[in-house]
Amino acid sequence: MKNSVAIVVLSLMTTAVSAQGIEDAVRFSESNTSGSSRSIAMGGAFGALGADLTSSAINPAGMALYRSSEMSMTLGVDINEVTASTYYYDENGGMNQLSKSDDDKASVPFNQIGVAFGNARKLSGSGLVGLTFGIAYNRLADYSTNIYIQNYDQYNSLLDNFVYDVNNNYGGGLAYDAGMINELTDDDGNYLYNYSIWETINDDGNPTRSDMINQWKYVRQRGYKGEFDLSISVNISNTLYLGANMGIQTYYFDEKARHSEDFFGSADYTSFDYETHLTQDGTGLNLKIGAIYKPVNMLRLGFALHTPTFMTIKEDYDASFVAYGTNKNLTVLSPYGEYEYNFRTPGRLIASAAVVLGNMGIVSFDYDRANYSNGKFDAKDDSYDSFQSNNNDIEDMLDVVNTLRVGAELKVIDEFYLRAGYKHMSAPIKQNATVDGQSVSLYDFKMKNNTTSFGFGYRSKVFYFDMACAISKKQGNHSVFPVQEYDNLTMSKIETSNTMVTATVGFRF
Repeated sequence: MKNSVAIVVLSLMTTAVSAQGIEDAVRFSESNTSGSSRSIAMGGAFGALGADLTSSAINPAGMALYRSSEMSMTLGVDINEVTASTYYYDENGGMNQLSKSDDDKASVPFNQIGVAFGNARKLSGSGLVGLTFGIAYNRLADYSTNIYIQNYDQYNSLLDNFVYDVNNNYGGGLAYDAGMINELTDDDGNYLYNYSIWETINDDGNPTRSDMINQWKYVRQRGYKGEFDLSISVNISNTLYLGANMGIQTYYFDEKARHSEDFFGSADYTSFDYETHLTQDGTGLNLKIGAIYKPVNMLRLGFALHTPTFMTIKEDYDASFVAYGTNKNLTVLSPYGEYEYNFRTPGRLIASAAVVLGNMGIVSFDYDRANYSNGKFDAKDDSYDSFQSNNNDIEDMLDVVNTLRVGAELKVIDEFYLRAGYKHMSAPIKQNATVDGQSVSLYDFKMKNNTTSFGFGYRSKVFYFDMACAISKKQGNHSVFPVQEYDNLTMSKIETSNTMVTATVGFRF
């Protein structure tokens, strides 16, 4: 029983296509600010620093550290490489590797653009000595990814899940209409396969597979999440800096996936393709407040609170199933689906500290906390849909995400700087979850995320130019397909290596 429950749990964490699931909740909740090259090179540890347009996305109080007006723009090149190593868990819980494949994708994201209007020109004094207004756009996530997975000599099939859906969820209609599932039923009234295609009956009267199945899965993802921040901040006595902003998020995600199978045996239909296309388009709104306190010249302490982002998502979905036979092919198309709903992301708390070593350099630290289990799907006001089951899954399976960012900057010579940084983000998926009163393992769904970065910059009184390179490593597991009928589970370990190179040009006025 425990094995079957764990299988059902994993099926909830695959791409949720026409239903809202765990993977969607993680994607909506994540915030991985790119920003300026200076911020990227220093690991994004800018919660206590400021005087950078990326500050508006982390701690708006940092905008108050501007002593003049400034505008900047950041462009980048993003290379995303994915290695999929396929494993299956046998009846004894052993993990066995089946295959390994690679794919990559290059993109040119627009990371950041903005302007700050500051007037804090007094270096001493008490009371209000500066006021800064700012508007900035920062990229929060990039979804340009290609994933290719291949499995050979398998007993499991995607048809297992279609049969399960026909029997339990009133789904699986595409495979049924394509003739891959017929009206033959067992003693309990459950639908079975068309035996002449995939299975035969053994001596005990049960379906069995004597020949192997080859499988391929290709996933193409595109999209982004960005945020426009409208900020206001104040400088009080050059000691306390306060800021607030309104963030307007834009979100777009497009995923095309194809699952293909070939069956080794004599049958009317020997292979099929199942294709899905999901598009999500959304906007969101949040508020941020922050403070930076400078008890002595060399120390800065920062704190920021981000409210949840209230998002509205419009989702479009369609699918097709093509059965290939010796003498004929059969294509079945799903209706084109449109759906609209709301999602509330978790809020965030950010605590920061920075040590300023005179004119020689800076060392900074950020701690970022977001409880992903607080995310929540909600129906539109004119809808009677219930998301109770989806929200229960979020609460049961998602975890607190702790992010640590460390950065350093060293002044080498006048106007020339070297920088380095590191970021670690913990997994959003719990290692274990309680489902139907049982504690089950989520099969090591770690999703580790570590980023190392470095860069340099040239800064004069009116112009600056910065470059950065960030290399991130992320791993997680992807269920090749939900398996309901057989005990062993086929899955892939997805290892993603992302290299981002950015350049920032800025002017002070």
